[in-house]
Amino acid sequence: MDIWTIGSTGSEKVFDYLLARSATQDKTLICFDYFDTLVTRTVYPEYTKEMASTLLSLACGGLVEAGKLYRLRISLEREMCEQRAETGGELEFYLPEFAPRFLDRVRDGHQEFFRGWLTEQFTELLLDIELTVEKATQQPLSEVVGVLRKLRQKGVKTALISDFYLPASHYSQMLAHHGFTELFDHVFVSAD
Repeated sequence: MDIWTIGSTGSEKVFDYLLARSATQDKTLICFDYFDTLVTRTVYPEYTKEMASTLLSLACGGLVEAGKLYRLRISLEREMCEQRAETGGELEFYLPEFAPRFLDRVRDGHQEFFRGWLTEQFTELLLDIELTVEKATQQPLSEVVGVLRKLRQKGVKTALISDFYLPASHYSQMLAHHGFTELFDHVFVSAD
């Protein structure tokens, strides 16, 4: 069994397969991805950015329209990803690096309102908004979570590996929200 299509093969068979594989190995570590493995989003991923832009607009007293914030965000994300790729990096961005540059773009044309905002304050607001949106739009995949729980009960070592733009401080809150904290021996997030 190299591929498991959820719903087509019972989770018991998957658990038995993984447990048997771990029993034949001296040191076994079973790795899980986060999105589309442990959780799915109830909306398209791009829509989470639109939702976050709406919440940010509300936090700014509606001074900057949500659609404008979304367009600024998409433009800056693309720019940062391209810059990173040009230097041999991944096509990703890291929210704590993104936030100060985003604040500079948002300030343009709205200096009076944003003059007193500290970069750290804006970054924390953006991180909190992203976390709120992610928690609100994620749905755990119960069959996979069930397999993971059974593996942990049998003492099998597990790791979560995810390419995600939030730092571990906020990622761990997302895991706790779903009750996943105790399910992994190791958590690796590309943002860190």
